[in-house]
Amino acid sequence: MRRFIGTATLLALTFWAGSVAAASERLTANVHDYTLERDVTLEAEVTIPSAASWPVAVILHGCDGVNQWSKPALERRARFYAGHGYATIILDSWKPRGLRQLCAPHDPKYLGLVDPATRVADIEEITAALASLPGFNGEMLVDGLSHGGWTALSLPGMEGEEPLKAKLTGVVAWYPPCAAIDPAINIPTLVIAAAEDRHPATPPQDCVAAGERYEWVDVLLLEAASHAFDYPNPPAVAGPGGRIIHNAGATDRAYERLADWLTEQHLP
Repeated sequence: MRRFIGTATLLALTFWAGSVAAASERLTANVHDYTLERDVTLEAEVTIPSAASWPVAVILHGCDGVNQWSKPALERRARFYAGHGYATIILDSWKPRGLRQLCAPHDPKYLGLVDPATRVADIEEITAALASLPGFNGEMLVDGLSHGGWTALSLPGMEGEEPLKAKLTGVVAWYPPCAAIDPAINIPTLVIAAAEDRHPATPPQDCVAAGERYEWVDVLLLEAASHAFDYPNPPAVAGPGGRIIHNAGATDRAYERLADWLTEQHLP
């Protein structure tokens, strides 16, 4: 599936992530998109901790991409994982394809991109580029919200012709479609579900059922929280699940549970 050579380029940049000096590297990778029928060049910035050896957390956006509303939530996720010793990548799959969002695609040729297989291929190529960097210990956690959560849940069962250049040690999915969970894949998984999620693709009861069915799936069901509750400044327009309403308390509880879950799983 879609194997191309990724290349990594070092940027001479050091900054402070919290209280720990961190370096930034720019990764580029080429992937053939079979829906658009052309090659796509992915670019991603990886923030690397000062430790000699480090794992990576790959953070995946939702159907709205990386924009003014989603970016603060994604960046908070990156800061959280950096504070726990991870290198971090916010992987934008839409911008390299010239897309703004796929929440309501109007052009039929883009409908195939909604399938997470496209984004799984992106992760494969960026990981191959990442594997060439000194210090990477070969371990990866994937964290995705909404459509990104669907991709994260699908990744373990969708490897291409070559295996991932990393060991997948954990999956975190925020308000995802839990029907995508593969019962044959026993990888520690944390699902953060919103009890008031009205998006037709992400019913929270599916997540609760998955947590009861699979011992390796932990589910946090947040009362009074709706889809994309962690967006601090959501758009005024309504999406498929209605208006996005920020819930600061639910967001804090989600991060508290995530921190505890990492400790329980001995991650990183």
